[in-house]
Amino acid sequence: MSLLWHIGNDVENVGLADFNLWNGDFNFLPSFSTRSVVPPDIQGHVRGRVFQSGTGTMHAKEQDDQATVTEIYRTSSRIYFFRQLRDRVSLTQSNTTRAYPPFMARAQIRKLRTFAIGILRTLPSNSLFNSARLFPLGLIGPELTYENDQAFVLQKLKLLLETLHFDVFRSFAGDLAKSWVQSRFRDYAARADRPHNATIRLIG
Repeated sequence: MSLLWHIGNDVENVGLADFNLWNGDFNFLPSFSTRSVVPPDIQGHVRGRVFQSGTGTMHAKEQDDQATVTEIYRTSSRIYFFRQLRDRVSLTQSNTTRAYPPFMARAQIRKLRTFAIGILRTLPSNSLFNSARLFPLGLIGPELTYENDQAFVLQKLKLLLETLHFDVFRSFAGDLAKSWVQSRFRDYAARADRPHNATIRLIG
């Protein structure tokens, strides 16, 4: 949580090394808790929260899924980091802002969003960690431009709605769909306003 706070409030003084020091643990989020909150030897999935046994042991599949979710969170947080560098104005000059001016941050986001969606696709539909998708999707989703990626995200949100019955998934899906439409209109308008320069070869 401290890292995300610094990204949102002091991104100029956050570096990629800070992500390497962070283990991707998001125990402060109700939808993704890996701390022991129930008696030992009890594991379950209740109201969107993932419970781990008090002994710290998990089945191999659950360990794989947790590692996948941790990597999704780490990658989506990097997207948030580069989004701040891309979108915020009047940032104080620092090693971070000099290394990643807006055009570089934009390129990093394009690369990371593809990587993040690839990881999300590996998480099984029946994973105990499915409810943990919402937070990273909130960071990744607005950056998606390919229709197949957008369709994949909407499909997963529909699955979460049908299994967990939280209306927030429906609301979020609607907001995402609207943001994608607006983004396409902005891109179209930008291309329409761009001057069309062409080379004309005169022969004769």
